[in-house]
Amino acid sequence: DAAYEQQSNEEHRRYIEEMDKDKKYIASVSMSILDKFKRPFPVDQLKWRKGGGGKELVYISAQQYQHRLDEVMGTDWQCEYNAITESGLTACRVGIKINDEWIWRSSGAGQTNIEGEKGSFTDSFKRACSAWGIGRYLYFITEGRDLPEWATPEGYDKRMEKKYG
Repeated sequence: DAAYEQQSNEEHRRYIEEMDKDKKYIASVSMSILDKFKRPFPVDQLKWRKGGGGKELVYISAQQYQHRLDEVMGTDWQCEYNAITESGLTACRVGIKINDEWIWRSSGAGQTNIEGEKGSFTDSFKRACSAWGIGRYLYFITEGRDLPEWATPEGYDKRMEKKYG
């Protein structure tokens, strides 16, 4: 139990470090927007699959990322795709509009074994959203389906209450 708690604390520390990097990374975006983006999704919306080495990986659907963008930004967001290589690498950029200015984050992905070409579009979109903080916490969940408190909406809300009072 002590080793598990230490690992959970280490995961939380890495997640907090990533959150703190964003504060320096985008001064023009209000933290309330980034905080809303970073809020964990309800536990019943999480999906699980086996990854390399039999490790359980958690993910959410692309529609959940879209819903979060709609929820936080309304119609002030958009995405664009570009094919980068003939082998199927696709780049997606997600822009949000702040004070009449578009701010962009982007990422890329190759074709997947599951969905091929469509998968490259989906994965690049999810990764570009993660660059905004949406769903990024999922990368820090390493202990299967037992979620640490910080990875739940309720735990995140407690943290934000302490942060903002």
